[in-house]
Amino acid sequence: MSEKVKKISSIALKVCTIVLVVFTVAMMVFTIVSAITFDQNERGLFGFGFYIVQSPSMEKNKDDEMAEMNIHNITFAKDDMIIVKRLSDEKKKQLKEGDVITFTSTNDDASFGQTVTHMIYQVVKATDKETGEETVIGYKTVGVANGMIAKDGATVYLNHIYGKYTAKLPVVGHFFGFMKTTPGYIVCILIPFLLLIIYNGVNCVRIFRNYKNEQRAEIQAERDAIEAERQQNAEMLRQLQELQAKLSAQAASAETSESQSRTPTENNNNDQ
Repeated sequence: MSEKVKKISSIALKVCTIVLVVFTVAMMVFTIVSAITFDQNERGLFGFGFYIVQSPSMEKNKDDEMAEMNIHNITFAKDDMIIVKRLSDEKKKQLKEGDVITFTSTNDDASFGQTVTHMIYQVVKATDKETGEETVIGYKTVGVANGMIAKDGATVYLNHIYGKYTAKLPVVGHFFGFMKTTPGYIVCILIPFLLLIIYNGVNCVRIFRNYKNEQRAEIQAERDAIEAERQQNAEMLRQLQELQAKLSAQAASAETSESQSRTPTENNNNDQ
């Protein structure tokens, strides 16, 4: 495999790993946030509540009367996620016709006690006996999808209101519902975590092998250096021995020559 292909493969692997980590972390955050805040009237995040729409009562409607009442053209479908801004008691009194609010239903029907998000079509006021001033005490609401038959029978009082509709994220409820199932947990959380564990395990094995290979290479390099030094010392010893032998030979040769030069002189002395 060429260096270029190795480099491209390494980059692709890193990108896939980053994407997998981001996806897994996002799923963890989504799961935690959804468990803590979704459809929780007393909880929120940064002053907002999050709700999964359970009915089609606010879906888009072509009825002329409803379209005229829905001045803000606010509609959302079943399984959309809506974002609701929490309101103070003073802000609750400042709501107007056309605003969409989330509240606890007190209707004498199947919706009693449930959290409902409908549009205000009438402001309910009462006169203060002491000051004679009118003050807002609640609102009449309606679901715009089904015409006038979707009007809520009971007045929504201020203490039943949780917040005002702000925005929606379409079909998030489908995903949220899927996340709560066993296949959803396996696909979105378990498999990504297993892939990360496997990748990290393989990476640890690869790092360990590289470390062992580097250790072996260092040991072999040290052995090679010792062997080279030994050979160098042996060569130096051989050269010294050769030099010593040469010097010894030269000394012996010089001594022989000296002995030979002295012998005739001694003979001459004897003759005299």
